[in-house]
Amino acid sequence: MPLRNLKGIIEYDGTDFNGFQIQPEGSRTVQGEVTEALSKVLDHPLKIIGASRTDSGVHALGQVISFNTSGTRTVNEIKNGANSKSPGDWRFVELTEVSMNFHARFDAVSKTYIYLIDRLDSVLRRRMSWGLAEKIDIESMRKASELFKGEHDFKSFTTSGAHANDNTIRRIDKVDCIDETDLIVISIKGGGFLYQMVRRIVSGLVKVAKGELKVDDIDELLQNPRFDAIGFAAPAKGLILKEVNY
Repeated sequence: MPLRNLKGIIEYDGTDFNGFQIQPEGSRTVQGEVTEALSKVLDHPLKIIGASRTDSGVHALGQVISFNTSGTRTVNEIKNGANSKSPGDWRFVELTEVSMNFHARFDAVSKTYIYLIDRLDSVLRRRMSWGLAEKIDIESMRKASELFKGEHDFKSFTTSGAHANDNTIRRIDKVDCIDETDLIVISIKGGGFLYQMVRRIVSGLVKVAKGELKVDDIDELLQNPRFDAIGFAAPAKGLILKEVNY
């Protein structure tokens, strides 16, 4: 059987995973479990490539992976077989055969993340949202969000521990702050993201919404970038990789 290239879309609850990427110490990861499931279904070892290396505790609705196989099973057989081996906190939403040139990570042109803030701090949403039962000024948050659009040096919204010698300029296409009464949904689309960048942007927006920072303070952080300037990152549990665009 000739070599085939498959593209999968996976959703997962990241609560009990140590991120997407396989870790050297052998802790539980999405990539590790999906690789093991696919290897059993296809009866040969393989390597999967992920579009985003989501951190520990981060979730996904539309993580994209790609992998090669010489197996003869149909796409549906592979998808259903892998899903049958999941303990219930990850699954293939879609699986298709694509060109051998397709690469899940390098061919991505943009990604969209959403962040959920629960104004009620409901116990039913604590695995997937940041509970903030405090007064939040959504209009100030929206004004501050406009500043992130375009190409900027996001050094203030990442950490030197991960990017000390890296290019920290990134492009943000869209930032929406959606008020759904009990939930605030922050949607951020961009060409690429630094370590904890989305969570630190959310942290900055929340500080503005609570009156701890002014809108002009966000502008200053973008105009005069310096590592770790925004302080803490919003909790990982509220972050969801919504989709990857190609």
